[in-house]
Amino acid sequence: MTRQAGMDVWVLSNIPSPYQVDLLRAVHKDGRCRLDVRWMRKGNHEQDFQSNAACFPSAVMKGWGPKLWAGAFQFHPQAVRECRAGKMDVVVLSGQYTSLTFLACAVSLAGMRKGRKRGPRVLYWLEPPWPETFRPAWSGRVSSRLACAAFVRHSALRWLLRRADGLMAIGQRAVEAYCALGVPRERVWDVPYHIEVSRFRQVDQAVVRQARAERGWEKACVFLFSGQLIPRKGVDLLLSAFSRVAGRRDDVALLVLGDGPMRRGLEGMARKLGVGSKVKFEGHVRQADLPLKYAMADVFVFPTRYDGWGVVLNEACASGLPIIATEAAGAAAELVREGENGFVVKRDDEDAIAGKMLFFADRPDVMAGMRQASLAIAEEYSVKKGVERFVAACNKVLDLPLLS
Repeated sequence: MTRQAGMDVWVLSNIPSPYQVDLLRAVHKDGRCRLDVRWMRKGNHEQDFQSNAACFPSAVMKGWGPKLWAGAFQFHPQAVRECRAGKMDVVVLSGQYTSLTFLACAVSLAGMRKGRKRGPRVLYWLEPPWPETFRPAWSGRVSSRLACAAFVRHSALRWLLRRADGLMAIGQRAVEAYCALGVPRERVWDVPYHIEVSRFRQVDQAVVRQARAERGWEKACVFLFSGQLIPRKGVDLLLSAFSRVAGRRDDVALLVLGDGPMRRGLEGMARKLGVGSKVKFEGHVRQADLPLKYAMADVFVFPTRYDGWGVVLNEACASGLPIIATEAAGAAAELVREGENGFVVKRDDEDAIAGKMLFFADRPDVMAGMRQASLAIAEEYSVKKGVERFVAACNKVLDLPLLS
C-alpha cells in the first residue's frame, strides 16, 4: 500500500481516561496520524474531563438505552454511521468488546468488507480477556449464570478476533492471550498503556516535606495505594497486612487514594484493626494533584485481585517508588522486576504482602537503588515510546494483506 503523508485514524473508546488521553494527545501532535476520537461517555470527574477534552478532534457521543446502563453499554448510532462512511484509513476499536457499540461497529465494518476488498483497516486495542482463574467473591451464588455469560463472551470474542486486521494488545500477557486464541502473531503488536512521566518528576520537594510533616510522617515509612475502593482491588488485604506491620513498627503509615463503595467499610476496618490513626483515606485526587501524593510516599503497594494492566504501576515507576504488586496485575510482569525495583507476590497472599512491607520498613537502605530502577523502567513506558508503538501498529496493519 502506498503510504500517505499521514494516516486518518478513527478511534472509539469508552471514556477519556487520563493515560489514554496523554498518549492520544502525543500521537496527534506527532502528526503521522490524523486522529478523530469518539468517547462513549464523559470521564468520571467533570473537572478532569474538561481539562482533557480539547487535546485533539474528539466528541462524546449520545448513547441510547436506559439511564441505569453504563455509557459503555448503551448504543451509540453515531459511531456506526461514521464507521459505515469509511472515511478513514484505520479504525481503532478500544475498551470493552462486549459493549453494544463496539460489537455494532465491528459487525458494520465486517459487512462493508464482505465480498468486497474495501473499507478501512480494523485494529482492536484491548487488555487481556477476563481470566477464568478469577471470580468475584459473590460468584458462587450465580455460577451457572456466569458460566453462560462466559460462554457468550468468549464466543463473541472469537468471532470478533477473526474479523480484525490487527490487534494492539495492552501488555505482553495480552499478546500471549490473543495469540493463544488464534490471532496470528504477525497481526498482534504490544501497545500497553503509557503515561507522561515528566509531570511526576516536577514536584517541589519542599512542598512534599511540608505535606508529610502536616501528617506527622517526617520519619515514617509511608506506603501508598491508589485505585478504586472495590473488592477487586484488594484494599482489605492491604489493611490487614498493614496492621501486622504496624504491630511491629510504630514508624509506618498508609495513604489510600481513590473512592468507591467500599470506602466507609474500609475506614471502619482500619479502626477495628487499631490502625485508624495511621491510615489516611484521601478519596478521589485530581490528576493535577497526583504527583504530589505519590511523592509523599516511600513504597507503592498494589494488592489487586485482577487488573488487565494497572496504570497506577506506571505512575509509581514514574514517581521513583519501589513497588509491591500481586501477579494479578498485567503491568506487574513488565514494570516490577523482582528485587530490582520491587517484588511480585501471589494474589490474595496477605502473608507475602505483609512480609514485603515489613522488609521495606526494616531496610530503608535498599530504597535508593530501587527508586532509580523504577525511574529507568518508567522511561521505557513514556508517552514518547507509546507514540512510536501506536504509529508503528497503524503502519503495519496497512501493509498487511486485507482480511475478507
